[in-house]
Amino acid sequence: MADRADKFNRNSWIQIDSLSQNPGLLKATRTSNEFEVVARGVSDFTLLLNPEEVDFSQPIQVNVNGENVLNELVSEDIETMVQWAVRDLDRAMLFTAELNLSSDE
Repeated sequence: MADRADKFNRNSWIQIDSLSQNPGLLKATRTSNEFEVVARGVSDFTLLLNPEEVDFSQPIQVNVNGENVLNELVSEDIETMVQWAVRDLDRAMLFTAELNLSSDE
């Protein structure tokens, strides 16, 4: 739950980018390459993908509020990895791809 999209809006591999109402709720679970996201009051969000947690040789599937919004192969990107590594300064949090998604909530 977040009441701002510019501060305290991230939890590890999920980040709220913009709100449609205040406060917003974003809940995500991951099983292998499938993400189930519940978004309430959240317009845009980002999922960060780690090569130790997802298989980039298989499609990534994302369902938001019960609707499939993505089911495709996602490529790793060195620029994404560097951007998040500089931001996090934590070798344990290696994100090599990001998915910028919207909710029709």
